[in-house]
Amino acid sequence: MSNSSPSVPELLDHVKEGQKLQKLILENTRLQQKLLDREQDRQIRAMKATARVRLKEALIENLLPYIPLIVNKLRGKRVLPETVHPDIEQLKLFFASVKEGEFEHLVSVFGSRIAPLLDLLAKYKDEFDEKERKKAEQADSVTPKTSESHRP
Repeated sequence: MSNSSPSVPELLDHVKEGQKLQKLILENTRLQQKLLDREQDRQIRAMKATARVRLKEALIENLLPYIPLIVNKLRGKRVLPETVHPDIEQLKLFFASVKEGEFEHLVSVFGSRIAPLLDLLAKYKDEFDEKERKKAEQADSVTPKTSESHRP
């Protein structure tokens, strides 16, 4: 007698194998997600470390010129040579913040007397733009590049 249909024990074995396979697939998916999570955690830690370094560099870069001023104020006399004047730094920040459309207004208000200031404005604007460009490049260099090949 030829039996073309599987027996009940054989069907049960196939069901058990299917369940085992399903468990393996779920475990594989869980492990892949765990790996992705770890990768993201490493990327976040690296980005935070880079941000801390950039913050320290920015603080040093921005505060270093003022250290002689602070020391001289604390001592009450000129102990260290002052390399920068606070008024000049304020002027730099003002010039760096002037937008393109505001140039014409400044010229219309001050006329030809503003020419020396416009030269300074262009210089400080270039300085400011260069610093902003470097910051953007640094930010781009630490931004994680996601690739779709890692997705489960």
